[in-house]
Amino acid sequence: SEASRPNTGQPPATAPSKAQQAPSDASRPTTGQPSQPDGSRPGTQQSLSSSLRVAPPLPEMPRGCPSSAGSQMSALNGHLNHRRGSSSSVAVGDASTRASTPRSTLERLGGVLADPSFDSEEYPFSPARLGRRITFDQFNVPALARRYGADLLFSSNGFGTLASGRPEALLVRNAVYFSPALERKLKELGRSRRDLKLRRAWTLLGIKSSSGCLFPSRAMQSMVEQYVSLAGRPAKAIHYGFDPQQFFSDVQPEESVLAPMRSWRASGRKVLLYVSGYGVHKNFETAIEGLASLLAEGMDVGLVLTAEWKPFGEMVEFDAMMQRIRELGIERHIHMTGLLPWSQLHAVYSAADIHLWPTFLESFGHPMLEAMASGLPTVAADTAINREVLCEAGLYFDPFDAGACAGAIREVVQGSQTEQRLRRAAEGRVMEFSWATHAESLRAFFADLAPQNS
Repeated sequence: SEASRPNTGQPPATAPSKAQQAPSDASRPTTGQPSQPDGSRPGTQQSLSSSLRVAPPLPEMPRGCPSSAGSQMSALNGHLNHRRGSSSSVAVGDASTRASTPRSTLERLGGVLADPSFDSEEYPFSPARLGRRITFDQFNVPALARRYGADLLFSSNGFGTLASGRPEALLVRNAVYFSPALERKLKELGRSRRDLKLRRAWTLLGIKSSSGCLFPSRAMQSMVEQYVSLAGRPAKAIHYGFDPQQFFSDVQPEESVLAPMRSWRASGRKVLLYVSGYGVHKNFETAIEGLASLLAEGMDVGLVLTAEWKPFGEMVEFDAMMQRIRELGIERHIHMTGLLPWSQLHAVYSAADIHLWPTFLESFGHPMLEAMASGLPTVAADTAINREVLCEAGLYFDPFDAGACAGAIREVVQGSQTEQRLRRAAEGRVMEFSWATHAESLRAFFADLAPQNS
């Protein structure tokens, strides 16, 4: 995300090259070499009962983190054009999708690019070129919509086009802009909140000019409603999907990634896994302090992190985290893999015992689905979004209480009944997330917004 992430529902920043990723300070410890991502999250193609032409500007897919952009585009296009003779069709016509999307996302859309009903061009995404991005959104996108004769504009980049000349569905998916808790945290750290406030104001302007708003979760919608009324405006929370056939691939990470995890488990050490890029709101510090508390009790546990130092973003906070690890003397109990391709994450989950999810701010949280699909019990921060996604498949703790975090982990490690209950709940809960359902929900929302074709 522009703040940190992988994962989970925020506009991502362009990741550095492998050469750029290595910190100049040799004292920053890592174990395992960061791999460069090469995977995407393709979606399930199903039917769409509409003749809409949709022109969506799509977000760039995060590197080394879960992303919904590719799957959402693939599933949506499939619904627009697959099974046209289905009895579920209401208005079958020459449906097509025209997308403006960053090059990195475009390269990962796979087979959907071969579909004659799909057309695309590059979207100028760059966190360092926000002015160009705004110009493209406000001038180029309306021109593209006119050229394509679009019935509807689907803006999934979060900001929207203020005067597109046609109905616009805006996907608002960056929780960073709408969190008082994050603002308090940034204030404590002495960090400027000006950019965050400006982006929130721009997002709110896009909401007010849109025809309808979409959110990846009810929790995200509630956060936005603290700042703007959605009364009288179509609004809906639609969960992202999950495709286990795509997730459990044959791609394996480098041996340096899995070897420490296997060694830990062979020695009887419990392996905790936290899949996330670094960000202040990701709450790594609570996880680290909780780990130190458990080690002080004599419990043999290790923590695997997929975060890594980057020459942009929250470098000071990341360095402070690494310094704290050294002060606590727990380096041997932490394994940092670096960012990994999504296609390799299944193997990392399979080598873990417990999924740790301490983040206090998400708009969705794809790793929760991945952990549930992998059969892992999840220990998570007690937040609205985590409870919405996990339901009974999570054991929750106060996000800012390291002792409570350690206690929840202890309960899973020492209580076999708790672990089994969480695993059973995860098996059923993850089956409720489907890209086919996601795309069909989008279709229904679009049909309500777009004018009926004669």
